[in-house]
Amino acid sequence: MRWEGHSRGTTWREEVEAVRQEHTMELLRATDLPLRSVAARVGYSDMRALRRAVRRWEGRAPRDIRSEAGLATMPLGADAVN
Repeated sequence: MRWEGHSRGTTWREEVEAVRQEHTMELLRATDLPLRSVAARVGYSDMRALRRAVRRWEGRAPRDIRSEAGLATMPLGADAVN
């Protein structure tokens, strides 16, 4: 199997990151899943790794993205830390 991304000027890692970003943003904007669940679904080891990635992509916290989408923040607890 050949990697076709090279013709587009991207690496495998960049393609994986783009898919992760797209899926993460969709989950944050459209669901109220706990961050732990979002992280697991998109392949991050924990919530902190997910939060760092979202800040790198968007320049803001996951809770800000959810607020903008009209989703209420989770009550205080292990998954509520954004």
